[in-house]
Amino acid sequence: MKRILKICVWIFIITYLVLVPGFIVDRLEKTPCNSIGISMPDSLTSRFVTKEDILTIINKRDEQILGYPIGRLNTREIETRLALHPALKKVEVYKTIGGQLHIEAIQRVPVVRIMNSNGRSYYLDAEGAVVPFSMKFTPRVLVASGYINEPAEVMRELTIKNIDADNNLKQIHELGCFISSHEFWQAQIEQIYVNKKGEFELVPRVGAHRIILGSFEDYRVKFRKLYALYEKGLNKVGWNRYETINLKFDGQIVCTKRTY
Repeated sequence: MKRILKICVWIFIITYLVLVPGFIVDRLEKTPCNSIGISMPDSLTSRFVTKEDILTIINKRDEQILGYPIGRLNTREIETRLALHPALKKVEVYKTIGGQLHIEAIQRVPVVRIMNSNGRSYYLDAEGAVVPFSMKFTPRVLVASGYINEPAEVMRELTIKNIDADNNLKQIHELGCFISSHEFWQAQIEQIYVNKKGEFELVPRVGAHRIILGSFEDYRVKFRKLYALYEKGLNKVGWNRYETINLKFDGQIVCTKRTY
């Protein structure tokens, strides 16, 4: 008896697995797409792409998604089309049996804005991807300008991953990631400037001084020295006492007093 019951259970499971997917496919083939749900979890911090932009991308010139049989929509092709947008980091598209096409789009979050000598402006995110400048949204992030070495492949490939580690654009990106990951430095440093010598200078939000970081080498050590100066020195003598704070010499900080 138990054996017969077990056989019946397996017959039911196999029949279910064969018939139900076919039923769902047949229903999807007949069900028109009646709505498009777009989810953008990070829309409060990044607004490079709007829901309207996504709708424009997925609706082909001669084909509107709404009303089209939901089962015939190629979600992989829609994902690929959306992923071509440089401001989108990740896209997932799926459809429901009720006729809804759902899109979840995650935007890139910039850590530094590059303003090169040619007047071109764009952003780099934490992964080193290039996010084109947009008039629709200007995030408040660190700005880098000056004599920036920008290889041609950066704008062609929209990433800095393949450029040399000693390129100052790649170094700017690392500095940007470091500054944005520390609450104090994110609030204090507003600009990185690369001078003619290839040295890095920092412009603070608070204080009328200029910070000469020097070379990229040992920048973490230099930031620790600067933090100690802020904490033990400038808090006592005043944040506008010095014109320059030079960190490029080993084992010491050279401060130049402001002349009034």
